[in-house]
Amino acid sequence: MMRSWWWVKEKKKQMALVLIIATMILQFQMKGCVGCVETERMGLLQLKSYLNSLLSPEAESILDSWKDDDPKSDCCNWEGVKCSDAIGGRIVDLSLVYLTYSWTTSDQHRGLNLSLLHSFPQLKTLYLSGNRFRHLFDPIHGYKSFQRLENLESLDLTENQFNSSVLPFLSAARSLKILNLGGNVLEGVIPLNGFYNFRELE
Repeated sequence: MMRSWWWVKEKKKQMALVLIIATMILQFQMKGCVGCVETERMGLLQLKSYLNSLLSPEAESILDSWKDDDPKSDCCNWEGVKCSDAIGGRIVDLSLVYLTYSWTTSDQHRGLNLSLLHSFPQLKTLYLSGNRFRHLFDPIHGYKSFQRLENLESLDLTENQFNSSVLPFLSAARSLKILNLGGNVLEGVIPLNGFYNFRELE
């Protein structure tokens, strides 16, 4: 009788231990799959709305995967978006290249509103090549817009239509290590002081 009681007690201990281990594994798995931050998901949808206003209604682009009708859609799985679980699922990489060949806005007025990127404070890499943007602007922070992206290390603006007017904006991106401006229209004399703050460029 005593032996049977001891056996039951040991079994309960083993089951409790198994339950603890299973709980720890589940918590670890959940921690490893953080998912996107809601404020950043909303930021992406605002960016999508702006970019769509420049596109032809029938145009197809990677933005089609950015679901605004499903609040449970994980924006870290959206095309062109990469997040880091190490920093709580924050967006660290945005790739918005060659969005489409069909635009409604004329080249003369097509610009990128930088304030729409401020929702992603941990952004490290930004690819915007092939979109024929002509200028940058920020209705709130002006030339200092890039200062709010303190972690931005790599910026690709190739194959757009930027001229030297973008330099005052870029000079505020002091954390940049890689900057690619190939395929734009940087004609004439480019003032070297426009690159004075690029102390981290490799």
